[in-house]
Amino acid sequence: MAKLSATSCPVCGAPVEIPPEAEQITCPYCRQTSAISKRRTASPDPRSPLPHPQPASKALAIAGIATGIAIVVGVVLTTAGSSTIEAVASGTKQLQFSDQPFLFDVNGDGITDVLGRSRNPTSAWLAAYDGRDGRELWRTDPLTSDAVDGAAMRALAGDKLISIDSLGKVQAYQAKTGQPAWAALVSDVADEVCQGKDFVRIHTRNEADHDFALATGNKVKGEGACHPVTTSQADASSGYRIVNWSQFPKLGLPRLNSIDGFANHRALVGDPQQVAFMLGAPSSGSRVPMVAAVEGKTVLWKSVVPAVDPLTTSVNVTTQVAAYANGRLVVPYELKGNKGVRMAAFDARSGTRLWDVPVHDGTPVSHGIALTDHDVYYATWTAVFVLKADTGELRWRQGIDF
Repeated sequence: MAKLSATSCPVCGAPVEIPPEAEQITCPYCRQTSAISKRRTASPDPRSPLPHPQPASKALAIAGIATGIAIVVGVVLTTAGSSTIEAVASGTKQLQFSDQPFLFDVNGDGITDVLGRSRNPTSAWLAAYDGRDGRELWRTDPLTSDAVDGAAMRALAGDKLISIDSLGKVQAYQAKTGQPAWAALVSDVADEVCQGKDFVRIHTRNEADHDFALATGNKVKGEGACHPVTTSQADASSGYRIVNWSQFPKLGLPRLNSIDGFANHRALVGDPQQVAFMLGAPSSGSRVPMVAAVEGKTVLWKSVVPAVDPLTTSVNVTTQVAAYANGRLVVPYELKGNKGVRMAAFDARSGTRLWDVPVHDGTPVSHGIALTDHDVYYATWTAVFVLKADTGELRWRQGIDF
């Protein structure tokens, strides 16, 4: 049977195979369903980075039903009975940043740099980008296919950027240089990562904990507290995490729909927890992004997120994200009709809106957000945007946006 190779899910980036007569597919990793339309297309751009591009005879437009994302790839279809459709990329020739933005001062200049997975149509790798201007500081050798699919995880623990592939193989890299530091093996797909004193603990889906010396990768028995670290699979960054409504009771937060006029589906909580920020939408009426600050179950303030006409905006209450640092809360939100993403910043104590700016006019899919005293780091499916935290002004972007 013919099949499409080297094609990624438009939502999570995982590799997917498309039967020739399929009208839609469901990604085996993120479970998002995408529609497939077939049409004729011209030959691929001769500047394609593939070493031996061939004329394309068909094209598949894969559009995410839930997100409205579209990818177009040219394909070569042979006529043999068990032929393979070979992907020839069209319109995706530039570098893509496709990860949670991991923050680390790589070159010791006092400016926070950005680490994460990057890719082009033929390969993927880990890289670091200078916090001043986005120029590349280092990149690793290409990652294996098992290290880039939807079940793989990346984490930043101390001075190590750790890649855990879908087969449980662990590779730690020096965050300062990108050079391999050590390798190990765990028993299953990684689920969570935490860091203790001189060790990193990888928790797997079969409920096993694997402790490794952070410096050497030797197996150890970690003692003492182990604090969650930033990973590519969780809405979290340094000092906080985002939880869903089912966890509100054990955290002492207002239950779902218990705040007047507010359907609070998610919350940003600190470590340790003090003021928390509820994320959601009005409990009735239009789906407009909302945010509220709470201390315990006491509501300090609540507000709609957008400064623009709320009816031009949209929200998926199950995937909302936000970030907090230095008394400032930032919340990205999307515009209806896949017309882009804006971001608003609030004074965390009073709820005063500090600024509201456009980020981009492409897909609303997000890989993560992080915030420092000086900058906001917002990653989409294909790019990372760095904005000034005090004004929202764009400083630099690495990658392309759809």
